[in-house]
Amino acid sequence: MLQSAEGAKRHLCLGLVAFTLLQLGAQHPRLGRLMRDHVASVGKMCQRTVTETVRMFLVWAMKWMGRGLDTTTTVSLAFMSRRQLQCALAPL
Repeated sequence: MLQSAEGAKRHLCLGLVAFTLLQLGAQHPRLGRLMRDHVASVGKMCQRTVTETVRMFLVWAMKWMGRGLDTTTTVSLAFMSRRQLQCALAPL
C-alpha cells in the first residue's frame, strides 16, 4: 500500500477509520471495560478486534455446516450480499 501516494493515503484513511471505530466501541460500557482492563494499545485493540471477528465467523460457519451445508457452500454464503443471502437461505 505504501508504494504510491494513493496507497499511502488509503492506508492512512483506513487506519484512521479503524482507530475511530475502536474508540467508538470503547464507549460501549461492557466493551469499554474489556478494552481498558485487558488492552494497552490501539495495536492490541486491533488485534483483539480481528481475533474476535475471526472467532465470530468460525462460530457462524460451524452453525451452518452443522445444518448440513458443505464447506464450499458455507464459505460462499459469507461473501454474498444480504439480498443474495436471504434468497439462498429461504428454502433452509
